[in-house]
Amino acid sequence: MGKSILILNGSPRKNGNSRQLSLHFQQGAEAAGHTVKTIELGNAKLNGCLACEYCRRNAHQCVQKDAMAEVYAAINEADTIVFCAPVYFYGLPVQIKTVFDRLFAYGPEYLRRDCLLLMTAGDTDAAVFGACELNYKLALLDYLHWQDKGRILVAGVYEPGAIKDNPALQQAYELGKNL
Repeated sequence: MGKSILILNGSPRKNGNSRQLSLHFQQGAEAAGHTVKTIELGNAKLNGCLACEYCRRNAHQCVQKDAMAEVYAAINEADTIVFCAPVYFYGLPVQIKTVFDRLFAYGPEYLRRDCLLLMTAGDTDAAVFGACELNYKLALLDYLHWQDKGRILVAGVYEPGAIKDNPALQQAYELGKNL
């Protein structure tokens, strides 16, 4: 039986390099019989965490009514969560960072998921992913106790379409297919 996979795409570019990476991952996952849903966060209305701890007193429900409600519902239904985004100024773009922050509502005891990180960057130095990987590790792997199922980090792809002939696209396909 296939897995239910949720891709959270944090790029505002509809056909950007990150989106192409996630599409190849999706094609591989679907070829293996998995069900894939994508939520485009690039232009979604997501509010930052209020640190009110309403979620801790109310069965992991957030007091805010924004696009995160759809994200929570989709995460609750998925086995595997894929975070896909470009690097913005050496960190996670706000679209993905906000989701990370709002996952505080779950707490480490509530929900376990598998997760993956797919990222692109214009910078050619692979060190550009350092802060993103650290945030992913600390928030999702260490705090929430989610299980890392893979990372594909592609440097040197700035202009839309620059990833076109990059071998990372085939790697993404294979990662999706072999989940």
